[in-house]
Amino acid sequence: MTIRKLLCIVVAAALLLGVFAVVPVSASAEAIEYTTPSGAVYSLNNETGEMVLISGTFRSDSGGWGNLNKWAVKSITALDGVKFGGWTQALFNGFQVCKSMDFSRVDTSGVSTLNNFFLDCGQLASLDVSGWDTSRVSDMYQMFSGCSSLRELDLSSFDTSKVTLFVDLFEGCNPRTLTLSEKFTIGVQGKMVLSNGENRRNGWRIKGEPTAARVSGNDYMAVIAPPTETTTYKWIGYCDVDWLNWDGSQLVRSEEYKLETEIHPTYKGITPTKPDDARYTYTFSGWTDGENTYDLNYELPPVTGDITYTAVFTPVRKKFFAGHSLSLNGDIAVNFYIDVTVAGLTVDEVKQGTKTVSIDFEWPEDSTSFTVKSTDYDTALGLFKTTCNVAAAEMASTIHATAYINGNEYTDEYDDYSVRDYCEYIISMPENTVSKQAELVILAKEMLNYGAKAQLVFNVQTDNLANKNVDGYVMNEVTPEMVNNAISSANGGGCMSDMTANTSAFGLNYYGSSTVYLTETSLRHYYTITDQAAYDRVKNETNYRCDETKLPYVYFEQCNLPAAELDNLQTFTIGGQSYRYSVLDYARTLMTHSKTSVNEKNLGKATYLYNQAANAYFD
Repeated sequence: MTIRKLLCIVVAAALLLGVFAVVPVSASAEAIEYTTPSGAVYSLNNETGEMVLISGTFRSDSGGWGNLNKWAVKSITALDGVKFGGWTQALFNGFQVCKSMDFSRVDTSGVSTLNNFFLDCGQLASLDVSGWDTSRVSDMYQMFSGCSSLRELDLSSFDTSKVTLFVDLFEGCNPRTLTLSEKFTIGVQGKMVLSNGENRRNGWRIKGEPTAARVSGNDYMAVIAPPTETTTYKWIGYCDVDWLNWDGSQLVRSEEYKLETEIHPTYKGITPTKPDDARYTYTFSGWTDGENTYDLNYELPPVTGDITYTAVFTPVRKKFFAGHSLSLNGDIAVNFYIDVTVAGLTVDEVKQGTKTVSIDFEWPEDSTSFTVKSTDYDTALGLFKTTCNVAAAEMASTIHATAYINGNEYTDEYDDYSVRDYCEYIISMPENTVSKQAELVILAKEMLNYGAKAQLVFNVQTDNLANKNVDGYVMNEVTPEMVNNAISSANGGGCMSDMTANTSAFGLNYYGSSTVYLTETSLRHYYTITDQAAYDRVKNETNYRCDETKLPYVYFEQCNLPAAELDNLQTFTIGGQSYRYSVLDYARTLMTHSKTSVNEKNLGKATYLYNQAANAYFD
């Protein structure tokens, strides 16, 4: 049977029996008036804890408060006409949860003893006894004893000329501000003792002046003599805050704080660090006082006494594939940084070749392998750098990296990353993270645009373009004149050579030039052989690689052209004749040739924008 059906049956049964009734969900409790055994009247709201002394004389003898539950009282206010009189010893003793008492309108002219009057009101933080007439009082023994939350106390109206007993007046109370008048005579005892605290810098000072001398006494007790006029005494407290690192070593010297200023302590030293171990790196994340731990995003609590904070670190499991970077030096390369210690190897074992590490890279269009050598170790990072080169059209392709140790696959961890991942990371970085960040972000965007245009030309993952996640990017217009100016500016006013000059003397006929957008950005110059004998005499005098696999066509190639040098005129020589040509010359050809497609024209423009962004960043 479902709960809903059961409920219906129960309700129906109740109706049949005639006992079903509507009961209010809640009712607001009201204050109820009570009369003490001595005839005084007060009210108490049990819901709010507000107690009001309404009328009559409140006294301790003849039964006091009767059956009052003191634990229900959170505040007490006395109205006009209320008196304290007769025997009042311990009248408010044990109101332990009461936080405020306002007795400023009470007539106390008939009070003879205040012995234990507010004893053990541990949560009492606000007490108004201003205007009290204490001229008949002879006993103030432990009057405020145990009022540990009380910080300010104005006794300027107190006349203590007849008081003979001040013993332990403030035992366990120790207010921080105390106001007395010349009527506070201390009587035959001649002095009032207050705690100075166990610190030579702490103590009571007249009128709350931190620079004033402490009142008479010693390092532990202050002896306040009767003032000659209304005087405020203030307890000035100091404490030390020590800052320790995880191993107990001191980070900075103890810092001194004044307690009453309620300052939240702040650490002012260098950021604490903890050395890595075999499996973890440690990130500084906060402080602990031994009981509580505080995150760096939150203020430490106000200083209330001497305290020691110890740095707390969050362990972060080390990764074999520890990070990535990008290279644009003649090719487009994703660098995978590896931490061989995670796999139980030492750096020296890999450097010396006693343990071998290789990485297989696979992506949809290709695959390659990288064997780690000693020269691949980056001392600053403490990691080995492994590199995977990709073509311009493969920036969106996710590279899957697999490690092999001594020929066996390392199955604990793999890695997947792409050029796009790295560029999008750059674009999303918070402001002012690195130097020249604005230029770097522009380069990342133009690089992804360059890759996307190459994808469209070479038909590589055209449904997953490299720049698909770059919001708001619009490719700027590029004209042939802008390309010409860029080449001229980069080469001191120079321009490309006449590629046909004197080629017949070398048995060659210039066919054309192109840029190779593969893992290495390269320039190729194609020729047909018109005179084999003439060509044979000069072919070994060229200063770049010559390819003869497609005779009668040959090409000369300049490889590894960095992104920032695509506008540089590259020089190559045939039989003593020098020729100059740049990648941007080819980009301009793509833009202007009548037989190139729209995608090819856009690739030419993107090549120019990529080069100019690289120039701005690497300059």
